[in-house]
Amino acid sequence: MPLIPFTPSPSDASTTTINGVPFSIPALTTHHYALYTNNTISNGSECYLAFDGFRPRMLDNGTWIHATSCYIPYFGISTRGVTSIVFGGLFGLGVLFTLMNLKRHGAQYLREDKRFRLVGRRWQWYWMLFVSACAMVSLFTGVDVDRYYLQQMPIMLQCFFFTLMVPGSLAMVWEGVRHWGSWQERQLVDADPYGMPPDARRTRIQFYSPLLFYLLAWLTFFLTIPKPWSPIQKQNSPEQTRAIAMPAATDTRNKAGALVAALACLTIAASLSHTLHIYKPHTHTPAVPIHLLLNLALLALRTAYAIVSSFAWSLSLSNHAVPIAYPIALGYAPPLLIILAANAAAFRVENEDKQLIAQRVARGRVHDAELHLVKKPSWIVVTDSGV
Repeated sequence: MPLIPFTPSPSDASTTTINGVPFSIPALTTHHYALYTNNTISNGSECYLAFDGFRPRMLDNGTWIHATSCYIPYFGISTRGVTSIVFGGLFGLGVLFTLMNLKRHGAQYLREDKRFRLVGRRWQWYWMLFVSACAMVSLFTGVDVDRYYLQQMPIMLQCFFFTLMVPGSLAMVWEGVRHWGSWQERQLVDADPYGMPPDARRTRIQFYSPLLFYLLAWLTFFLTIPKPWSPIQKQNSPEQTRAIAMPAATDTRNKAGALVAALACLTIAASLSHTLHIYKPHTHTPAVPIHLLLNLALLALRTAYAIVSSFAWSLSLSNHAVPIAYPIALGYAPPLLIILAANAAAFRVENEDKQLIAQRVARGRVHDAELHLVKKPSWIVVTDSGV
């Protein structure tokens, strides 16, 4: 950041006046303090405001009096903060819907089968809660990105949890697609345990595809999360931004992580295609639910933004001056719409155990009709002498 040289006072060459307060030039030099064009005094580790009503004083031993740190909420909430509050509230609403559906669809009404574990249909809701939590932390800390005089912890937290949403979004869409296939298989097995003949290829694909997906999701996490995040806050001047913050936000690890996320997205699409191919000959309702296709498209959009922002600093959320419409529309909105679409679809259907019970009752009636069996109404009492 450009420096402002200390101007000696006319009456005393060893003192200088900053914002109406006299300072000892030798003391400032001894403790490595400098005056910057953004009206701050800093020695690299300590930074204080020195404009308007901020009039700090420094003693010869380096002790500061009435000093205010540069890293405080100073400005008012702007566009970034307002949109963060709105979308944070929407994700909070998504948490309520997700908890309702977790309770509704995670409830057990039949004995658990080792092939179709109860937790299997709960995982998509767990991942939705995880993504919603990350989004709310990221968005609400975005309020202070607007307000801080110099960038510090808020922009680091916002970018950290924003990036953490990517593997979480991959996992929640994957679990939704995987569980839909499992539900198709469960209905077939419940109706006819021997209706699906052994198929080595199908078994291998169903065994290895989750391993492949979670390997890619883990690589996405490993490449983009465990790294130094403090360089992101170094945006106090154009020179500092170009030298420190920009390379940190567009480094090789971010690019590789975004590309691996794209491979994970393709894995989900391939798994969905395989599921449709396997169960199409065996059921009259194999069509993919519209919300799964919508969620896959939204996930692809979110992944595309991760790739683009890893190359283009001007579109990255790490850039505190980014037009907020880009990260909101391409970064936060897709996961939010995925969560809302999944919840809306879940409200329209009944618990799977209850659906199976209803299917068993319906099949029982069909079998009784085929055998010409008529069950007497429950209100008829049969005695030894007759009705």
